[in-house]
Parts: sequence; C-alpha cells; structure tokens
Amino acid sequence: MPLIRYSHISFGYIEILKRKYSLPGFVEVERGDVVVDCGAFVGGFAMSSVNVAESVHLFEPSAENAVCIRENLINDAKVFINEFGLYNEDAEKKLNHSPSAVEHSILEPDDGIILATSTITVKRLDTYFNNLGVIPDFVKIEAEGVEIEVFEGLGLLRPKKIAIDASPERNGESPIDELETRLNKIGYECRRRGFMLFARK
Repeated sequence: MPLIRYSHISFGYIEILKRKYSLPGFVEVERGDVVVDCGAFVGGFAMSSVNVAESVHLFEPSAENAVCIRENLINDAKVFINEFGLYNEDAEKKLNHSPSAVEHSILEPDDGIILATSTITVKRLDTYFNNLGVIPDFVKIEAEGVEIEVFEGLGLLRPKKIAIDASPERNGESPIDELETRLNKIGYECRRRGFMLFARK
C-alpha cells in the first residue's frame, strides 16, 4: 500500500475532509448530488461522498496523486477521475511541484521550494459539464491559490452548494473576501468558518 494512502486514510482522513467541506444544515453532500472534487489529492473527500452522491467528479493534475486516487476508488462506476486541473480557460499550464504532495500549484508553492515543474492540462468546469450535459450540485474547491480562476470557470453554471478552501495561498493572501463578494452578486448566501467559505443558492 502506498505510504501516503495508508497514513492519511488510516488516521481518519476521510472523516476529517467530510467535516472540513461541510457546514451541516447549510452546505453538505446530500443524496443524489452530482459532486465536484477540485484538488482531489488522494480522493479522501470523494470517498466520504460516494455512498451518498449520484456521481463524483474528481480533478487532480498530479500523476502521483492520481495513482493513489485510482487505488482508493477502484471500480466504482459513480466515480469519474480526471487527471487535469481546473482553471478559467482550457489550456496548458506549468505545475510547480512542492516537497509536500498537497502543495503543488500553478502559483509558487506556499510551503517549501519548487522541486520541479511539469506541463498540465487545465479546463473550465463549464466546458467539462456542458460536454456531459450535466449540472453539478455540490462544488468543492481547493486549488492552492487559484480558487478565483476555478470559480470563474463555472461560467453560467450555478451549483446549489459550494465549499471553498480560501486559505492565504494566493501569494500569501486569502481570496475569501473577493470570492464572497462575487458569490453574493450572483445570488448566493455565504457563511464562513475560518478560511472556509460556504455558499448556497
């Protein structure tokens, strides 16, 4: 078993992520939801959602992390593993690799030096879902500083529930105020818990 898979899942990682991206009674995965897991890492949040959701769409540009996702969520027909990043355009970008597998970013990693770079594909969420003919219900975004760009990639899609990790990873700043302003303008009610931003239509 890969060490990263063993260490995270053995110590309650799935339950931790379920709680992190839920605000009970306001934003949480509900039965029949189409769920987006942006920044899926090794699939912990998806694993907490798959038994309830209609489908879970994971987006993870790191090839090493994607290997772990496939081992953790093997042979589940409701799971769609996408080995590319999300952004506000359909393009190719440079991914900066950090010593920590959770810190790889299109921006400079906020934890440690850049060990290497690789070229990755990025897509807009509306491109992805318009091609499927599906509308997401729950969108979780953890994008190591490019949460605004991922949000912009929704275009005219209006998921019922959004959970965003808006930690200060955007060149040392948090985008939480700007994201809340944008969400309010398009009719979302927002609530905060630390740097977590929850929004509901």
